[in-house]
Amino acid sequence: MEKTSIWKAMIKTPALIALIVYTFLSLWFVGGLSVFHLYLIATNQSTYENFRYRNDRLTNPYGKGVVGNFMEIFCTSIPPSKNKFRAKIHKESAIPPKSVGGSFQDPDSGMAKDDVETGRKPVWNEPMSGKSQYQGQLRLDDDMD
Repeated sequence: MEKTSIWKAMIKTPALIALIVYTFLSLWFVGGLSVFHLYLIATNQSTYENFRYRNDRLTNPYGKGVVGNFMEIFCTSIPPSKNKFRAKIHKESAIPPKSVGGSFQDPDSGMAKDDVETGRKPVWNEPMSGKSQYQGQLRLDDDMD
C-alpha cells in the first residue's frame, strides 16, 4: 500500500485545492461574523450602536455583564405575538373613491400642481396635450445676471 500525503493528493486533484480555498474563505468570513456578533451580545449592543457610538467609550446603560447579557438573549422567553396570523380575514366593503377637487388642482391637466411625479412626461417629438409646447421649459437666451 502506497503512503499518500496531503501534498501528493493536492497535486493529483486540483479540485481539492479549490475546495480547501473555498472552505477556508467560507469559515473565515462566517467565523468572523459570528465572533463579531458574540462580542455584540456580550456587550449588549446592536450593530448600529457599535458603529455609531464607537468613540464615546461610556458604559452601556443596558449592559448586565457578559453572563447576564447572554442569559437575556438566549434564556428569556419571547412574548406572544399580537398578530393572529391564522385568524380568518373578513372581507371589508370597498371604500368609494373620493373625487379630488379644489384650488390645489391644475385645471389644464387634472394633476395637482405640487405633485411632480403624477402623470407621464412627453417623449421627444411628441406634442404635449392641451399645453404650450414650451410650458415649463427654460429658455437658453435668457441673461443670467
